[in-house]
Amino acid sequence: MSCLTSRIGRNSDGEKYSRFPPKRQANLRNGTQKDGQKEPLGKAGGPRRLIRAARPRLCRPMKTQRTSGSTGSARMLQTWGMDRNPFSCEYQWGRLRCTVAHRKSQGPAAGSTRSRRKGLFVTFEGIEGSGKSTQAHALAQYLRSQGFWVVETREPGGTPVAEQIREVFLRPSRKLQAVDPLIPECEVALILAARSQHVANLLLPALQQGAIIVCDRFADSTLAYQGFGRGLSLRELRSLTRWAAQGLTPDLTFLFDLPVSQGLKRRLKSTDANRLDHETSAFHQRVRKGFLSLAKHPRRRIHTINASRSAQAISRQLITVVAPLLEEGLKTRRLALKRV
Repeated sequence: MSCLTSRIGRNSDGEKYSRFPPKRQANLRNGTQKDGQKEPLGKAGGPRRLIRAARPRLCRPMKTQRTSGSTGSARMLQTWGMDRNPFSCEYQWGRLRCTVAHRKSQGPAAGSTRSRRKGLFVTFEGIEGSGKSTQAHALAQYLRSQGFWVVETREPGGTPVAEQIREVFLRPSRKLQAVDPLIPECEVALILAARSQHVANLLLPALQQGAIIVCDRFADSTLAYQGFGRGLSLRELRSLTRWAAQGLTPDLTFLFDLPVSQGLKRRLKSTDANRLDHETSAFHQRVRKGFLSLAKHPRRRIHTINASRSAQAISRQLITVVAPLLEEGLKTRRLALKRV
């Protein structure tokens, strides 16, 4: 903050302002009250008073703190300018009067990368056997055919270290699973470890270069599986996920929904079944309920897809939804074309 000796505050445009009428300003300068009697003097020989100048519009008080000096203490009200204009507070200790201009609003919350990054981050979510992985690959192929630079990835995984964590998470040996089964808290720790590597070494660098990332699962799966499915605290999971992902959130999420029985039937026929495929039907019902609950968020980031339809119909719907984002990305130069 800067301190300027001045009797009247100034806003960001350099204009003078004060919340006090001229007569009241004169009384304050002379150290007198309304009845004409002198105010009590501070240790420095003058009236000790804090004058809060009028602040710009769209500002709101946030917190109060106590400041102290050699001549005593004074109470000051810190206000953060919502319109990025600083405000001024006027202090008086004895005969010294100064105006303090506080720092501007910082805009988006710390750790938020969404408003200042390039690229496009698209995630695919859903229960086991919903067909999201197949459709994610199909969309990536379509985007490449249109000339965009596309990065296909998945979670857990995406980097060498994260892929090793994925093997521990999804395919532990039967002997190890019988002797030392994974508990829900350990599942979260493994997922967050893989995600931190994934975000730092692949996702953020690719986005900064304008790539379109097509990711099979991300943070919503953690909330659905470990939150709704395992019963862990959603509040703590959101906080931990935000920390591990460095505040990274998808621009668009496709949620593939279909009955649990139909999805498990598809998965059990596959040769790539994992540990979660053998969970109880009740667990997968809670996971599906969790996904549908997340899809009701008012930000409308998640688009629910009826995964019971044909693959061609689903692909057409995905392209229709993503097309406006591609057009906007080209206009704003957020997206990069395919590397040659």
